[in-house]
Amino acid sequence: MASVSVLFFASLRDEVGESEVELNVEDLDDLRMQLTDRFGVSTVASLFEDNVRIAVNKDVIEGRYDFRGGEEVAFLPPVTGG
Repeated sequence: MASVSVLFFASLRDEVGESEVELNVEDLDDLRMQLTDRFGVSTVASLFEDNVRIAVNKDVIEGRYDFRGGEEVAFLPPVTGG
């Protein structure tokens, strides 16, 4: 298990109700499972939608990711503007 800081921004922060949580996880699947236990299925489903980006240490990732510890994981909402 690796300790990671998970950050939520903008509309995702509003949906989750927190801006940051600390979790001990192995990989992205484990992160999703722990977030689901904490925030519920529908909330976490919105975090993993296709238009939401996940960044680890400020680098956007796709697919599988194994954590080593000390990472900062950020959920970035879709960019909106007008």
